[in-house]
Amino acid sequence: MPELPEIEAMARTLQPLVEGRRILGCRVIHPVVTKGRARAVLEAKGRTVVSVERRGKYLLLALDRGWLALHFRLSGQLLWYERRHAPKHVDVALDFAQGTLGFVDRRHLGRVYWLDRPEDIPGLARMGVDPMSAEFTPERLGEILRESRRAVKLVLMDQGKIAGLGNIWTSESLWRARIDPRRRADRLTEAETRRLAGTVVGVVRRAIESCLDPAPNFRDPDWWFEGGDRAIRVYDREGKRCPRCGTAIERIAQGGRSTYYCPGCQTKARKGALQRARRGER
Repeated sequence: MPELPEIEAMARTLQPLVEGRRILGCRVIHPVVTKGRARAVLEAKGRTVVSVERRGKYLLLALDRGWLALHFRLSGQLLWYERRHAPKHVDVALDFAQGTLGFVDRRHLGRVYWLDRPEDIPGLARMGVDPMSAEFTPERLGEILRESRRAVKLVLMDQGKIAGLGNIWTSESLWRARIDPRRRADRLTEAETRRLAGTVVGVVRRAIESCLDPAPNFRDPDWWFEGGDRAIRVYDREGKRCPRCGTAIERIAQGGRSTYYCPGCQTKARKGALQRARRGER
């Protein structure tokens, strides 16, 4: 599933294509992605795209009246093409004078909404703090963690707590911060929380840069985030050696999802933190 870095890369790539341009036509090919609101999505016809932005895992097109909100779920993507050369599996198509923007999902699990305001989507209204915002501070993260007895990995993935992080970049953030993903969130020390906050921001920024190098090629039906793997050290690396300590990466299940971590440097770091806590050290 595209997460914050991938959606941010798509938003930045899409901006010069559609900002300031009028939507000449809007077609809903597979109404399932609109959740029964195909007629509402058609309201985009004739509107001008004022800006393109990201909120959490949503990509938003602010129009001169209303908003289009896109959620990509597991495998949704964007394509830019000439109308007479339409690719397969297009769910919603927006026609511009310069070309057509298609929302494509072969499994039709993604969603496209037309809204008076973004907060009309419950997921956006309940969205937590964004790691790329000024509100995401060590102090704010500490408040979030202290309120939960769940595993820290699950708290980081809770969109109502922290917006935009998913399975990949939470695994990477915890590895870089040397924190066991199974730790109870409310038991992280102040030092660990501060380190984790900085690590999350660093991982997300590096991931965005990687996803933009090369930038998404919306004209290629088979495009994906070719550079994204450069920012990955543990995710989907089960059995491979940890690039930090050489221990084999392991995979465990958390919340119905796979978590990848190093039982060497992440669990050893946990033991060290406990020993320091017993000695009254930070």
